Amino acid sequence: MVVDGRFDEHERAAILRVLQQRFGLSPADAAALLQAAVERVESSAHLFRFTTTINGRLNVERKIEVIEMLWEVAFADGVLDPLEDSLLRRVAGLIDVGDHDRGEAKRRVLHRLGLATA
Repeated sequence: MVVDGRFDEHERAAILRVLQQRFGLSPADAAALLQAAVERVESSAHLFRFTTTINGRLNVERKIEVIEMLWEVAFADGVLDPLEDSLLRRVAGLIDVGDHDRGEAKRRVLHRLGLATA
């Protein structure tokens, strides 16, 4: 989540955790995948290339899981930057995840991270 101009250790740790838990990757494999992603993002500012791949390979349930993983990273530092929120909205739209499903994914993540309010 570099959209807010920061990529701190909380976000890095959240990405590594998500990769290991959701995809069963070893710590070394998760770190290698993260490094490859960072390099790819630095060379491309366009979401279309990434979202096209997701649209071509994942069903709606898996797309919602992707959005949920992105929420986990966005909230890794305990704060949702407005630019991160905007990016999540754009990505969800590009991969055909509706507002309701995006909001429910966000709610689940907030609850899981202990950030949900009453």
